[in-house]
Amino acid sequence: MPNRNQSNLPVSKSERELLDFAKKRYEQSQNGHTDWGEFLTSMAVTFMVTAGLVTMAQILQNHTNAFVVTCPNPNCRNQMRVVHKGAPPPAEVVQCLYCTNQFIVRYR
Repeated sequence: MPNRNQSNLPVSKSERELLDFAKKRYEQSQNGHTDWGEFLTSMAVTFMVTAGLVTMAQILQNHTNAFVVTCPNPNCRNQMRVVHKGAPPPAEVVQCLYCTNQFIVRYR
């Protein structure tokens, strides 16, 4: 008895031949062992690895544009990181996260 949640999709003769050809190639590459769950799992893992690599590339890109600055206030002298997407401006006003002192940072 067919599953009630499934239905047949109408396909033309050329589409059926193409699907059968793709199915036979996949089965041959698996040496007759066809496990569609395993195939879908491997596709999901591949997607997650790819997404992780893209995220890592974005993180590395941000690190190349991160600058460590030291607050010039003699009572503070804390370091903080300033991050820019793309090239930084020649200079900018930065406010210290610790003592709220404002100072100018000139990038080289």
